Amino acid sequence: MSKYYLTTIIIAVATATAFGQQSVTRPVRFNSFDSYHLADSAFTYRSLFAPYNPQIGGGIVYDLNTYPNRYMKRALGWNTNVVQLFWLAAFPKLGYAPAHPYYPRIEVHTKDSIRFYPEKSKGIRHSNPKQWSEKNLFCYELILPQPVPDTLFSSYMLADLQRNFNITAWIEKREQPCMVLTRSNTTTFPHSTKKQFSFEIGDHTLSATGITIDQFIETLYSYWDIKPIINETRIDYPVDIIIPFEKGLNPAIVMDYLKTSGFELKEETRPLNKLVLYDRDNPPQ
Repeated sequence: MSKYYLTTIIIAVATATAFGQQSVTRPVRFNSFDSYHLADSAFTYRSLFAPYNPQIGGGIVYDLNTYPNRYMKRALGWNTNVVQLFWLAAFPKLGYAPAHPYYPRIEVHTKDSIRFYPEKSKGIRHSNPKQWSEKNLFCYELILPQPVPDTLFSSYMLADLQRNFNITAWIEKREQPCMVLTRSNTTTFPHSTKKQFSFEIGDHTLSATGITIDQFIETLYSYWDIKPIINETRIDYPVDIIIPFEKGLNPAIVMDYLKTSGFELKEETRPLNKLVLYDRDNPPQ
């Protein structure tokens, strides 16, 4: 095994009384056969998979609303299952909230369905939830050097997930129940003066400001399992939506607000994108 050594200068910024004012020179051992290690903030591109970590909770973050024109450069899922990660990767083509899978728009081909679904989703119960989590939850992060369109980011992430989990994923059109949102010709929504997207639910008010109708719909998906909503309002600019409520907010209150504000919601069946996953390790019989 070859060994290489690199001498670097480590510059410590601190007060003179704490560390003195001298630079520190220290030899650093570098072995080309070991994994390459850097501080987390030093990576310009990173695609990382890790197993379940019982010391942290679980969740998903992504920076879609950080950049204009639906650009993004980072997504992170910690202690998330396979379906959640693929849903996060495919969301630009599905129009749903990345952190909240809508299972009627997901189809899994496998003979090991327990692997794909957390407890209580689709009515599934696990005999040992702790063991299931240790085996079937993962941490994944993708960071790109520069922001890219969400659809391009999606393709990078889908490629990562397919390689790591040995699953083939694709999107196909299927006839599915949905709601179509339209507005009357006399309905107007003023252009928001807010420069930043904001969505908050307080004790008695939902306040969404600087938000497009598509963003509003996507955010609703992160709170409730509701049918897909097709936006045909032709409102393509940010608006402010303020919805008062009394004892608790639910989808019916939001839909009633839209109807009383001059919008119409019709239930229809339309061809919509569906996420399909094929488990190559456990193909269906």
